[in-house]
Amino acid sequence: MLTPEDIRRQAEAKYSRFIEAHFGGSDFFPLEFRFGRVDAKAPLRDIVENVARLLEGQASPGRAGYQVHLEIVNTRTHGAQSLPQRVWFEDAENYLCFIGKNREFQAIEKCLADFRAVCPGKIFHEWIAVNPRVILRRLHLHDGRALGLALHALHSSPRPDCYPREILLPGVSGKFIEDNLKLIGQILKECESPAYTSPPTLDDYEALGLLRPKRLIRHRSLSDGGYPDQGTCVDQMTVVAGTTAVIVVENLRTYLTLPILAGAIAIYGEGNAVQTLSKVEGLGGIPMFYWGDIDTYGFVILDRLRGLYPACKSLLMDEAIYTALTQEPSYLAPCKTIEAPEFTRLSETEYAIASIVNSTGMGIEQEKIPLDTVRHAFENLR
Repeated sequence: MLTPEDIRRQAEAKYSRFIEAHFGGSDFFPLEFRFGRVDAKAPLRDIVENVARLLEGQASPGRAGYQVHLEIVNTRTHGAQSLPQRVWFEDAENYLCFIGKNREFQAIEKCLADFRAVCPGKIFHEWIAVNPRVILRRLHLHDGRALGLALHALHSSPRPDCYPREILLPGVSGKFIEDNLKLIGQILKECESPAYTSPPTLDDYEALGLLRPKRLIRHRSLSDGGYPDQGTCVDQMTVVAGTTAVIVVENLRTYLTLPILAGAIAIYGEGNAVQTLSKVEGLGGIPMFYWGDIDTYGFVILDRLRGLYPACKSLLMDEAIYTALTQEPSYLAPCKTIEAPEFTRLSETEYAIASIVNSTGMGIEQEKIPLDTVRHAFENLR
């Protein structure tokens, strides 16, 4: 037989389904629970106590709860007994108060009411009715009005060719659109709004016709007397003719202190080498080396980079370096891990090291590698 705690636990598990049903206009009540059969052979005292406990959560004047229907049942062992035959919540008020979600749900209703008040488009109201949980997972409950204004503005004036902050949303944070760009893009796309145009790449700025500051790529020549550290817009950068190698480095300190390597250039990857290099012209056919931390994300970046440049080689991320440096604990540092990472483009030894650091949560930061070790590795690249 169910206890009040069992009913509370099962009722809480149905909360998200209740939200979908409520805003989608579907019936949810009465919400019934299977309470199991009463063991008529159990001691009578136990049966009476279990029924009494079940009735403790029953709704009564001034107290929210569920309903219990009792019937007289003739048992072989204990004769006629009043036993539960049905347990259910009659309405939303009793249900929400019982699981302690009444205030939260009021906030949700206000959020979506605020949204509807400023976003008149029927297509958006229909989308919200089917996908309320998407909104609740990805939006602060006080931002319903802001979302409605943003969708209405973009839908009414598609592809504005301006920065998100320039879209007038009265009383709304200037960062709202940027902070919620993926959610806004998803809704506009799924509602087939003219504001969203699917681009060749999965870039929400391009899809919505919004501007953003151009990304600068830091690069420097490694030739003796070559050009110093400088920044160039990604879409304007081209590799100088005669470049013999490209060294992509993820740490600023190591980028600025790389040894001389005639004909080579260094590029500061800033933690996402793929995004940095995807629009740079002239890299195809030039030997490329990637040097990142010996940790899970270092190998993730290497794996992604090989998606663009399959011939890219890792530098100072090999088994010899890892084995040598892990002998000294001071080189190790905690690193983030990923559940079931996909390393599809790593070599066998790279995969082995990546698996070790991901399982142990201990890696080696590239700036800890001694400079003489770095210089020796560069000499072998000549």
